[in-house]
Amino acid sequence: MAKLTYEDKKEIVRLYEDERLGCQIIAKKFNVSNSTINIIIRKYHIHGEESIKKNKNRTYSPEFKLEVITRALNGESKTSLIIEYDISKSQIISWLNNYEKLGYDGLVNKPKGRPTSMKKEENKTLDINDKDTVIEQLKKENYKLQCEVDALKKLRALVLQRNTQQIKKKQK
Repeated sequence: MAKLTYEDKKEIVRLYEDERLGCQIIAKKFNVSNSTINIIIRKYHIHGEESIKKNKNRTYSPEFKLEVITRALNGESKTSLIIEYDISKSQIISWLNNYEKLGYDGLVNKPKGRPTSMKKEENKTLDINDKDTVIEQLKKENYKLQCEVDALKKLRALVLQRNTQQIKKKQK
């Protein structure tokens, strides 16, 4: 089975529509199954050209996923669901597996990527186009850092004072 590109799918629709070739002949030409050709053509008729383009990073709500897998579990064919909802068979199977393992929680979209370790305040990005705002934010951050340094200096002075007092007591 070959992976079909967008151009291949457009050609399949063209051969079917314009040249009136059958699914079996087209399937042999592209080295795929008849059902694959049939799905492409049916999706094209129902959803238009967008349905044969590769849909990257589409997200679906848990409610939508539940609706699709409920229909699949009630005996509707995956092929009819693929065509009606313009989703892939592997997507339906993945949702079914997640639902069997984790129930409804398996259908909830998980956040992608690494969780942020920065505090919300630190996570704000500076808008370099607004120089006044950048200067104000830098002044605030500078003041905060100066306060921290002053506090650490005072703490160090207190610790040194205590240490010298303890040394004097031991010497007496």
